[in-house]
Amino acid sequence: MEVTGRKSALVSALCAGAIFILAPTQSPAVVVGSLATSYDQLLPGGGIVAAGASLSGREDMVANVSAMITISGIPGGSTVERAYLYWVVSGGSDTTVTFESQAVVATDLGTAGSTCWTPLTNSAARADVTALVSGNGVYTVEGLPSDTNQDNPDTDGVSLVVIYSGAASDPGRRVIVRDGIITEAVDLVADTFASLVVPVDTTGRFHVVAGDGQTAGDGDLTFAGTTLATDAFVGTDGNLWDTLAYDVALTSGMTSAEWTSGTGPDCLAYAAVTLDYNQALCGNELIEAGEECDDGNTASGDCCSATCGFESSESPCDNGDDCSGDTCDGEGTCGAGTGASGCDDSSPCTVETCNVNCISTPTVDPTCEGGTKSLLLMLDKADEADAIKWKLIGGPETDQADLGDPVATTAYTLCVFDSSGAGDTLETELTFGPSANWASKDPKGFKYKDKLGTLDGVGKALVKTGAAGKSKMFVRAKGVNVPMVTPFSATELFDQNPRVVVQLFNSTTPKCWDSEFLGAKKNSASKFKAKTP
Repeated sequence: MEVTGRKSALVSALCAGAIFILAPTQSPAVVVGSLATSYDQLLPGGGIVAAGASLSGREDMVANVSAMITISGIPGGSTVERAYLYWVVSGGSDTTVTFESQAVVATDLGTAGSTCWTPLTNSAARADVTALVSGNGVYTVEGLPSDTNQDNPDTDGVSLVVIYSGAASDPGRRVIVRDGIITEAVDLVADTFASLVVPVDTTGRFHVVAGDGQTAGDGDLTFAGTTLATDAFVGTDGNLWDTLAYDVALTSGMTSAEWTSGTGPDCLAYAAVTLDYNQALCGNELIEAGEECDDGNTASGDCCSATCGFESSESPCDNGDDCSGDTCDGEGTCGAGTGASGCDDSSPCTVETCNVNCISTPTVDPTCEGGTKSLLLMLDKADEADAIKWKLIGGPETDQADLGDPVATTAYTLCVFDSSGAGDTLETELTFGPSANWASKDPKGFKYKDKLGTLDGVGKALVKTGAAGKSKMFVRAKGVNVPMVTPFSATELFDQNPRVVVQLFNSTTPKCWDSEFLGAKKNSASKFKAKTP
């Protein structure tokens, strides 16, 4: 309120420099009350629009039973995230309102001091009307006190503050609301938006909702040290009510922004202030100010960090292949590794290499050892009659430790290779164990027996220890579970150009056994039989 003939004794004394004794319930402070952050969110394409209307009766001696608020400026396609209705009551309080014909109970934001009218207090309230606000339009407010007698409760005005968001891919925008109540009389109000993150210089939008503004003169309204207006609170929404909006500058690295409002002869009640500004929204696949990258997530380990910055060069990553050694280039890209430790098809019959993708190459292991005699028999008939039989006699020195523990942990794999001049090809492999089908004959090795041939058709197997020239290996598989080879041609099961090789591996030790067949007693499309020597 303007300090006129109706001003309170308190303000008269302050302006005149008088000294007097206050009543015990009256605070000596000229600025009374505070604001606190009630909403702080990072929204894609977010922002705030606000508008207000007067309800006061004491200024122009006309009571107002309702007010109409027009909201505009919400972009098409936006979603209303929150809608808050604010009001200030001089000389009383009221936390019930009728909004769009619906009764709403509000949150009491507190009571502060005088605004230079006869009543010594003002109160503010906030109603959440989100469910009743769909977007731009005209909204009706009723049910708040409006009185021509300044001694009675009288509502200065109402403001509707609407928070909205846009599409998920829109730039991120920080939206902050601070509310409560602060009253001032011939003094300076100061309040701060704290914990700001401003990656680059940007322009924000600042709103102020205040009551009791008149044409008496208010002093400067500032934001972050910059004067926005002088004598701004003049009842722009009607008598004693202002909903003001300003573009404000935020500078890179700013962590807080103080706004101030000075008053001269006028006395004001502040109910809410808001700030919204661009702050990069990491994870929306849009590279915004302050971001080096944005890959649509907030996870590290993919060369674009959880805060949308480049991860350092040589940081580990995964470019989607199985190769190990993938590393970041320091500019957001995961480079293909050259190591093969990440490539493993779990088969001892192949060797893995990496050239962007993992490559498994059938490879005859040159470290495997043979025996004095060998036999390989393969029958490709009806599924039930398919069979593979391999025997090695007079094998290398083999002790119990070389065999692992197939009862509990060790798997055995039999690999069968054919050669076609250019190199070896893996024709089939049988893997069996570990399982209870194995029986330990320690120190003489292990025997395997499975009448059903559950594991790749293997029904019998023997791995027997012995001195050099005394060990023995045997594997027999039969039936529908046998992974039979595909015939090389209509007349031959193997090309055997120049050899067929069989190797037996275990998954625990490096020991392995093999047979090389350079000729065959039989090599038809359905049968292969070879012996050595």
